[in-house]
Amino acid sequence: MRHNCDLKNVHDFLTEWPPLKATLGFSLIDIDFDKLFPDKGLLLQDNWENFYQIIFNNKKDFVKDTAGLELLYLLENQELNQSSKTAVQLKVAKCYGMCHVSLNCFVNALRNNLQPKVGYNPYNRVFTAEQESQLVKYCEKTVDLYFGLTTRDLRKLAFQFASANRLNYPQKWNEVEHASEDWLCAFLRRNSHLTHRTPQATSLARAMNFNRENVSNFFNKLATVLERHSFEPQNIYNIDETGVSTVQKPTKVIAKKGTKQVGSIASQEHRNIHGHMPLIKELRENYPDDFKNYLRMDSATFSALLELVSPIISKENTIMRESISAEERLTATLRYLATGRSFEDLKFTTGISPSSLCQIIPETCKAIWQVLKKTHLKFPTTKQEWCNIAQGFESKWQFINCGGAFDGKHIRIVPPPHTGAKYYNYKNFYSIVLMALVNSDYQFIYVDVGKNGRISDGGVLEYTEFHRKLIEGKKDLL
Repeated sequence: MRHNCDLKNVHDFLTEWPPLKATLGFSLIDIDFDKLFPDKGLLLQDNWENFYQIIFNNKKDFVKDTAGLELLYLLENQELNQSSKTAVQLKVAKCYGMCHVSLNCFVNALRNNLQPKVGYNPYNRVFTAEQESQLVKYCEKTVDLYFGLTTRDLRKLAFQFASANRLNYPQKWNEVEHASEDWLCAFLRRNSHLTHRTPQATSLARAMNFNRENVSNFFNKLATVLERHSFEPQNIYNIDETGVSTVQKPTKVIAKKGTKQVGSIASQEHRNIHGHMPLIKELRENYPDDFKNYLRMDSATFSALLELVSPIISKENTIMRESISAEERLTATLRYLATGRSFEDLKFTTGISPSSLCQIIPETCKAIWQVLKKTHLKFPTTKQEWCNIAQGFESKWQFINCGGAFDGKHIRIVPPPHTGAKYYNYKNFYSIVLMALVNSDYQFIYVDVGKNGRISDGGVLEYTEFHRKLIEGKKDLL
């Protein structure tokens, strides 16, 4: 490089420097050199840093990566001292946002007529770019099919894929039979369009039936009903039968960023997996005594009762989900009656939410009463029926002239608000009284329930319909 610069402008400077002219041309700079360096007696080398800074601050958009490396290569062949070369390298590194040490390695490679290696060199990559692309496509495909891969699934898949193709992978993978977390993190960094997503739990029945034809039928029927009854918006309610999701909560899966919704198929309904129905089926088939102890009735009685109440308590399945079956409803009700457990506790064995149980159990009890009241819990209406009861007590219990055994049972309750001690009984808790009349075989023939627990058994009896008719002499008692 010239030590004395007597050039008028940068165009002449580039013309006098053939290597730069051939490589970059006049597109690199167009600045009046006379205005920048009015004292032409100064050496160009002394003003090189100011000259270079102005070039890259004003025209760096024209300098590409390859051109920048060629510029450095040319500068290394010029007669600059080491401090000037270092200053140029630092300026270039700062301009391109890279490490000046790496840049120096590139320059040394060019000086030795070697092709510099720019970018990350994957020495320890297990999969090639094509193989990794197959893994990415597989992840995206499984999400579309509602069976997205979790991070652990992806690590297992990576190990199996590498093992099947006999690739060179870390020995640690063989010990745990899945890829390492470091590999997973690097995989997600290289494929930044993938991320962790929490999918919406989707039951198998919903996924199978949620299609264009079924959805069209649903909206056609909805339009017909709205047109027929002219419902106002305030009269339309969205009522969920269960109140909670019937499928298990899914874990996060690998999915594409920006996807509006990600679903995950649950293998079966939650209550069919975690509820007591599989247990009841096993008890019913192989352990009849335990079945009777669980529901307080044998299998034959349960089947007969289920047949009677099914038409009343059965609900219709929809294209979105299957309803709670009549067998599940009856089983939950019988278990509640057998144990007295709270709805909050019962939900863990039935797999049904408390908000649904508080509707299902009263509804099922009402259905049981409706189908059994004519044949069971039948109050005697003739003298002969009363005599039959008395004969039963005399033959079985040696108790003559007994038409039934009357007693009350205090049912513990949470008292209604603002009732004071009205429901507080002599046993020191709040209750209502169940007054019942049974025959010699422990069969109920009359029941009255609802009187507050503060009243004695005699007072409760006095308020019953049975007592009123007994006083009036309408029961045909002997």
